[in-house]
Amino acid sequence: ANLALPLFAMAEPIAAKTDKFKDLQWSIWDRWIIEGDVTVAEVLAHFAEKGLTVYSMSVGQSLVYNDIFPRHAERKGQRVSELVQTIAKLEIPAKRRHFDIVVACEDEEGEDVDIPLVSIRFR
Repeated sequence: ANLALPLFAMAEPIAAKTDKFKDLQWSIWDRWIIEGDVTVAEVLAHFAEKGLTVYSMSVGQSLVYNDIFPRHAERKGQRVSELVQTIAKLEIPAKRRHFDIVVACEDEEGEDVDIPLVSIRFR
């Protein structure tokens, strides 16, 4: 591109690519919200209702839950908000009502499904 040329061009951005799974549809700009101070087991059940199997949940670089590790099975009864604060060392200010987690899922055939970022509104 030659920046010395006095050229102005009108352009509109293209629509974001959408992903689909069964009756769900989302783009890179979407966010899924889970209401309540939920446990790990409740998050797993929430996605199981959609036909997705959660195998990993992380916050930043910290792994909050992974179904490969037997020790993580003990975390199913714990609240995700507590795990985020103890394991990920995430300090959630009193005025903040939510935090974001990255959830990795697979479908019935074991294929990875890239879902949007998940926000948990726990307050």
